[in-house]
Amino acid sequence: MPLANTASDHVPCVVNIDTVIPKASIFRFESFWVDQPGFMDCVKKSWDTNSTKKYTSAIIAGKFKALRYALKHWHMNLSQLKFYIQHCNKAILILDNLEDQRPLFVTQFNFRKIVKLHLEKLLQIECNYWRKRCTVRWCHASKKPVVIMKLDFAKAFDTIEHEAIIQVMRHMGFDSKTIQWVKDILSSGTSKILLNGVPGKQFFCKRGVRQGDPLSPILYVLGSELLQIVINDDLAQGLLSLPIEVGDPDFPIVQYADDTLLILPAEIDQVVALKEILHKFSISTELKVNYHKSSMVPINVKEEEMQQLANAFGAKLPRSPSLIWIHPGILNQLNRILRQCLWRDNIDTPKQSLAAWEMLCKPKSKGGVGIVNFEKHNEALLLKFLDKFYNKADIPWVKLIWRTYYQATVPQAENLCGSFWWKDVCKFLEKYRQVATVLPGKGDTFMFWLDSWKFENSSTPLHERYPRIFSYALYEKLTAEEVYAAADITQLFHLPLSLQAFEELQELSANMRRNPLSVGNDSWTYSWGSTYTASKYYKHIHEHIQVMGIYKWIWKSSCIMKQKFFAWLLISDRLNTRDMLKRRHWKVTEDTHCELCFARAYEDRMHLFFECNFSQRVWAYLQIDWLQGSDIQTAAVRARLGFAKPFFMEVVILACWNIWKQRNDKIFQYQRPSFQGWKKGFVHDISMLVHRIKRKHLEQLVAWIGSLI
Repeated sequence: MPLANTASDHVPCVVNIDTVIPKASIFRFESFWVDQPGFMDCVKKSWDTNSTKKYTSAIIAGKFKALRYALKHWHMNLSQLKFYIQHCNKAILILDNLEDQRPLFVTQFNFRKIVKLHLEKLLQIECNYWRKRCTVRWCHASKKPVVIMKLDFAKAFDTIEHEAIIQVMRHMGFDSKTIQWVKDILSSGTSKILLNGVPGKQFFCKRGVRQGDPLSPILYVLGSELLQIVINDDLAQGLLSLPIEVGDPDFPIVQYADDTLLILPAEIDQVVALKEILHKFSISTELKVNYHKSSMVPINVKEEEMQQLANAFGAKLPRSPSLIWIHPGILNQLNRILRQCLWRDNIDTPKQSLAAWEMLCKPKSKGGVGIVNFEKHNEALLLKFLDKFYNKADIPWVKLIWRTYYQATVPQAENLCGSFWWKDVCKFLEKYRQVATVLPGKGDTFMFWLDSWKFENSSTPLHERYPRIFSYALYEKLTAEEVYAAADITQLFHLPLSLQAFEELQELSANMRRNPLSVGNDSWTYSWGSTYTASKYYKHIHEHIQVMGIYKWIWKSSCIMKQKFFAWLLISDRLNTRDMLKRRHWKVTEDTHCELCFARAYEDRMHLFFECNFSQRVWAYLQIDWLQGSDIQTAAVRARLGFAKPFFMEVVILACWNIWKQRNDKIFQYQRPSFQGWKKGFVHDISMLVHRIKRKHLEQLVAWIGSLI
């Protein structure tokens, strides 16, 4: 498309290329496939297919390619699990509703029984799928101290022993023909040494696999499978223990090519035992671990224990990301992306927010959803610089700034100076001083009058404790070192002093003699302890928020996240009931009546979930009484005591969830609400909790579900 330009004879062009390069769909192998019926039959059928290739490597590569296509077609049925589960539930619900009107025929009764058995199999497949994929998430949710070890093997592809690969293949049951193919591939590898650009004599490789060969990662993984076998043996002997119980007999190891991840309990003896196993493994396979390049990622581990574990294993801890000041415009963009992610669902068109962003960004224990407030979190991270600076950490930049700008003063007593980075950090000085208290040493990092420091068993600033003498001070921003070094303290004040000021000066002088400075560095401590961390500061700035305890019950429950979020919207009065639509001035409908009861009462959250005839029948069925409190918190506390079971909150959330679904089905799907429909959905949801609830409550939950059925 030419663009006219009157100032030049040349005509620029804009070329639009609309060519779309076709991209193959990604093949992703899922670990839970191995446990599914038909998997091994599919593999065997594909692998036994005859090949027309001549060379061993081409034969194996062709077989793997064919296996990929075969598994792609085989797993299509598994990828529609949600679809099949929904249809099974729908069929069972139809038969249950029919049974309410008349007895079922024998064929109908048997069909429902078959569908239920099939549904149980589908749910078990779905459970196995999430167990395999959510190991790390389960580690976080379990609250148990766990470490993830990322192992770095030195020259992994170049050093693995050929015999180790062959022996593992024999142990795993590979046939002699396949083993011979692999032997031919390994023994035919050759190399040359390039010296001053001149290749030397060719020689055969007795160790390692080819770099760049698509078969090499598979052969390497076969050899490193020995590590899984050895660790499983030690697990059976009790030398190692599982980090979390997920129903899988294998120790959690993730292997992709030469990258290896292990998950184990955060205990010294476990780390030492693993190191001994790795030593034996390296002797057998010649795969040696680079401990100084390996890393350890702690989960739910205290900071003081992290370094002990890293030292015991010889690995390094992950480095903290670089701390920079983020521009408000970028913060707004990040928040906008998060809001769209939360409310837009799977569609591109914008949707209305159901709650204020400030409310969502509060911690879960303070009535929020726990979305990170980037502005506050960035502030918490930047305050780490001030912590290192004021405690005079042995870091070059700390020494440089003190020596260059603050030889005879402190930052809080001066205007902003230094580099742009340091000026940005100093903008947070006031917030840092609000949470910090100084244990005095030399007294050269804090102001005598205006900072909080430990003096006479109190950390109240001296200008508040001695206001009269402070009003006569010549220099308000002197450091403690300067005041203590004064030959005559009266020279630091406007004279003459009033009687009250003189009395305060005498008291202050006496206290200074009883509390002299020392030769060590000042130590800046905090309202939560002696160590500064961003997480503790972030928690501290939300401490003043008072909320109902029921919010903590929601997030501690074993329900899935969307059900927890629904419960949070309900307790926070942010659900789109017709009362809420009217208050928000969303003119969706003029009707404000409840859809679940014949009384046609005004639909607000209290009526819909607790006062409606439909919901009252639900609570009577569950034996939960909501009529013993003036507010929702009091009523919930008393109802919990009356229910007397540890899964009270799960029952309440799922009961309300299915009431809401019955209401929405009436409005959007024109389906008649029924108690049997609610019961079916509730029993299904509560039955899924057996895979999520704590093991100590599992038996009681199963018995309670049995009493409902």
